Amino acid sequence: MWSRTCVCACAVVILAGGCRVDDKSFSGLDATNLDATLVDATLLDDAASEDAATIDGVGPDAMQLDAAPVGVWRPTASLPSSRFDLGVATSGDVVYAVGGSRPGGEVLDQVLFAHVEPSGDLGAWTVTSALPSRRSGLIAVVHGGYLYALGGGNGAAPTSDVWFAPIQPDGSVGAWVPTASFAAPRISFAAVVVGDRVYALGGNGIGQNYTDVLVATFAANGSLGGWAALTPLPAPLTVHAAFATATHLYVVGGTRTGEAPNNLVTVAPINPDGTIGAWSATTPFTTGRGWHASLLIGGTVYLLGGTGPGGSTYFGDAQVATVTAGGAVGPWMPTTPLPGPRGASGAVAVGGRLYLVGGRDATTVFDAVHVMTPGP
Repeated sequence: MWSRTCVCACAVVILAGGCRVDDKSFSGLDATNLDATLVDATLLDDAASEDAATIDGVGPDAMQLDAAPVGVWRPTASLPSSRFDLGVATSGDVVYAVGGSRPGGEVLDQVLFAHVEPSGDLGAWTVTSALPSRRSGLIAVVHGGYLYALGGGNGAAPTSDVWFAPIQPDGSVGAWVPTASFAAPRISFAAVVVGDRVYALGGNGIGQNYTDVLVATFAANGSLGGWAALTPLPAPLTVHAAFATATHLYVVGGTRTGEAPNNLVTVAPINPDGTIGAWSATTPFTTGRGWHASLLIGGTVYLLGGTGPGGSTYFGDAQVATVTAGGAVGPWMPTTPLPGPRGASGAVAVGGRLYLVGGRDATTVFDAVHVMTPGP
């Protein structure tokens, strides 16, 4: 079983021990050992929105909120089985759950979708076209009527594959087809959609963390152009989160080589041609972490859960900060916590509400899905 670890010499988020880069040998994490490991949530995933109605990286319904405090989380329709390290995305009133890991190390190829009801609850989850092969630690995004699955691992090694499938009127997806793959395999990375482009940032390969930032352009037929390298991150980074506005790209937390998980937020301007400028620091959040979720809703960024040093401490807190028009992130403030400690969850915003999908804590992998409507 491939053991997914970061490149470091000390115990950090994903380590039960150390790892050596020179010979690519590892100790610590294995997806089969749920008491000693947490595999990345993709993020940001993962909060991908339908591009035709995307402003600042989120859909139009989510834009109803601006600097709103978090309200009360309540349970809604659970997944058919527990999973973490999954990709989560949304198109209109449909939420997708893609791949992921099960207790015992099983990696899933299953793709599920559920409709958001007027009450904000999710309807029952429905199975649709499976991925071509099993994946966890992937990123799922939506653009132009297509659902995409980027990278991830198959339980034995990270992969460089990128697939897409057409979204049908009922929310199901058609057959998956390959498109431009990454030059190097990666897992535990972050990705965001801005306009007609998708950005992939950092991540974990075989025996190394990445500093690279890549961009690809969506074609009308759903395919991706080749991935181009942009200004790299200041340091290798994995199990981080990312979000974007129309003019700036942000990286939140994660693990840097040889360090415990950080609490840093870095930002780079997006140029009109899709390239990015230099990275700079903005206001850090409270308590370094990885495998957290980060969502931008209007002018407010939400940071949800995650895990701390050693991968055994899980956070149930939520923090919010205002993002200014100039690109700075304002002071972070605590807000209503999650239903409990949780990392490796998927999170999306739909219809002015936040949805937290699956994930795990130190002892339990969840099938639970929770929804929260931010307060006035």
